[in-house]
Amino acid sequence: MDSSRWLDGVFEDFQLGYREAPSTIWSEADVALRLALCLAKRFPGRVHMEFPIAQWTRADVDKTIDKRQFVDLVVAGEGLSGDDGIWKALPTHTHLLFAEVKWFPRGSGTRWRFDHIRKVAAVNRDAHRLARHLELRRCRYAAAFVADHDGLFASEHESLDWPPEVRHFVARPTAREGPAAESP
Repeated sequence: MDSSRWLDGVFEDFQLGYREAPSTIWSEADVALRLALCLAKRFPGRVHMEFPIAQWTRADVDKTIDKRQFVDLVVAGEGLSGDDGIWKALPTHTHLLFAEVKWFPRGSGTRWRFDHIRKVAAVNRDAHRLARHLELRRCRYAAAFVADHDGLFASEHESLDWPPEVRHFVARPTAREGPAAESP
């Protein structure tokens, strides 16, 4: 695949599920699981959660920059096999996708705004880490997926110093709350 249009399809699948049953999302891990299931339909056997950035998974780890870090979702690039050779190939393998996931639950934009506003900056920090992964060719594509029940992230993301090479998708629970915001 030479473009990231397939990411739009994955997001549409996720957005449909979120709109149909937003109450099935109880935690950020639920968001990641639902997204992983959407990715697994397109890439069976290649989706992984909580991928560690460590010396045994990446040959280019810099301990001063890559401090204890996990990527929420990874779609392995083609060519990794399930045999013992995977452990030799993994540290230099370029994955198809690295994705970070965030959840802004009901009340995050109003009642509990003070608790959740700091997560907007956390999404931005994740985006900059993803940009570094792209720069080091650890992955071909990078994206942040945000489930934003009240629109807090959607209202604040314009003020962020977002790296243009990292796509972001914002899912809202119902169509009547407006279209999902997405980066170009």
